Amino acid sequence: MTTALAAPSTIGVPCVSMVGTDSPEPLGLAGPSPALAEEGPAPIDMRCDIALPASVDESAGARLLSAQSASSAEASVPAAATKVQHSSSLSRNMPRGPWHAGLLNPHSSMKWIPGRSHLVGVSCFFYLLPALWGLCPLFLIQVLCSLMSDYIMTGKDSRWHPADRCVASFNVLYVTAIAFAHISWWEVVILDVVCLSFYSASVASLRNKDYPRYVIMHSLWHLTGGLAGAYLTAHACDFSFGSLCRPRATTGLYCGCGPALVASHPW
Repeated sequence: MTTALAAPSTIGVPCVSMVGTDSPEPLGLAGPSPALAEEGPAPIDMRCDIALPASVDESAGARLLSAQSASSAEASVPAAATKVQHSSSLSRNMPRGPWHAGLLNPHSSMKWIPGRSHLVGVSCFFYLLPALWGLCPLFLIQVLCSLMSDYIMTGKDSRWHPADRCVASFNVLYVTAIAFAHISWWEVVILDVVCLSFYSASVASLRNKDYPRYVIMHSLWHLTGGLAGAYLTAHACDFSFGSLCRPRATTGLYCGCGPALVASHPW
């Protein structure tokens, strides 16, 4: 009974002429015969075929595939690193400190959203409703900050985000302090609870990554904030819609008679 042996494979290796030297000849090569030596040196083939067992050939192939996989992985690492470096270039330029994760954090937590909402952008202008009776410069600043943070730069790292949070926080405290001088305490509590409940709902929607609910809740936060400001200025200045409107001087507000001018306009 005979056993079939795997046919050896051959590989080409560079050959170096050893004739006329003391070095032994390459493995598998025979020296020149005397007959050929008399005729002159024959051309030397720079590639030699050496028979290798099949197992050696498979090992060489496996090492070649492993080397190719390693080189591909090494080539992908710089590309990924370049992408991360490009996307976080703004983040590295942002100032850092003990407050970095708090009120002054410039990083956006909404990078997962599909896009900006036009409803949220339009709702930023609700902060102009108090101008019907009175106006505070902070209301105009709030419109600008809200528009830039919640619409223009939404989903992106920007210094408009901490600016919007700071102005909004100050406005809530400032308007609440003025409100105690012009309306009853329970009216102040109701206005604050209603406005802040919509803001809390919008924050909870972001944590749950519920973007449609966030759009509604955050737009209502802008709307109720503007209505609360208008309710305050109407009582602090003059809640008249006719010619009896008499602007009153009050702390922190520039009072006017916007509704009175509209009512008395000859249409």
